[in-house]
Amino acid sequence: MQQVKVDFTLRAVQRRGMNPRYELNVILKDINADQKTFGKNYSNIELQPARPLEMGDYQLILNERGLGDLKQNSKGFRITDADAEVGIGTYAETGDKYYFVRVELCKDLYRTCYLSESQIRNLKYVDLGYKFKEEDIDPVVE
Repeated sequence: MQQVKVDFTLRAVQRRGMNPRYELNVILKDINADQKTFGKNYSNIELQPARPLEMGDYQLILNERGLGDLKQNSKGFRITDADAEVGIGTYAETGDKYYFVRVELCKDLYRTCYLSESQIRNLKYVDLGYKFKEEDIDPVVE
């Protein structure tokens, strides 16, 4: 798998009468686009994890990154240059391809995001500074 750097945002969303939801948004930056205006760059590809974060994950990520005293921040956090792996896998049953990004949120805590069909097709219009490559790995059985 190819090693790359990605950004991600993390936010606890309070919901009236319900437990908070912990949002993770992984950002694949278009290196040719202006990155100055946060939240306004529609050239980037943004992904959500296949498995949501839990409260313990949220707390651990912030504590291990030295941001523990800011847990109550409602605006969220942006972490830059997080380690990630990107690649193209194959489903064993169907032979279909899938594109993935596996992000290390903190030591030994990972989340995998999968690109949608439209995001995969859109890759030819976005310069990430790297390409997704097919790996010689065992196919995943769903």
